Amino acid sequence: MICVVTPETIDHANDLVEFFTALPECESVGFNIEEQEGAARTPVPEEAAYRFWSRLVRHRLAGTPLRIRDLDRLADYLGATRAGLTDHGRYEPIPTVAHDGQVVLLSPELLGIKSRRYADFTAGNVLGEPIGDMLARAGELRYVTEFVTALNDCADRCPFYDFSGAPRPATATSNTAPSPPGRPLTAARPGKP
Repeated sequence: MICVVTPETIDHANDLVEFFTALPECESVGFNIEEQEGAARTPVPEEAAYRFWSRLVRHRLAGTPLRIRDLDRLADYLGATRAGLTDHGRYEPIPTVAHDGQVVLLSPELLGIKSRRYADFTAGNVLGEPIGDMLARAGELRYVTEFVTALNDCADRCPFYDFSGAPRPATATSNTAPSPPGRPLTAARPGKP
């Protein structure tokens, strides 16, 4: 489950945790603080974001049964780093299905977007083929191959790569050959495990 936190909800961390904890079959939630897109949007104040995350940490320390994706990732990273086990995680392709069955990879924001360079970002349509087949062909999509190239470049150059969560939405291997259908894709770096 993903919850977009807006300027209107940023001060309601307790209510959000209570809501998702009570939601049937919701075991984990990721909180994405809304990005300012466009001049007319009010940004989430930095101080409010600090308060929000502090409240989530307090809920975690108090033993909430709700898993909070972002805190889990941080805890996993810190534990692995302390144990000397930092590894480049797997990146979920995040297939997003539109109301008409169209599927895009990497980001839900790509649904409905048109580009001269990438066409409509569509990987396929679930009404005509399984998502696993689309993932098997992910390396043929120009935007996916460019993403993988950029991700591998980041992995080679950025000292924060392991912590940043990369890779998380879709990546293929360094030669853009995707993982078997139904499995997360991995960003492999030449000469690195």
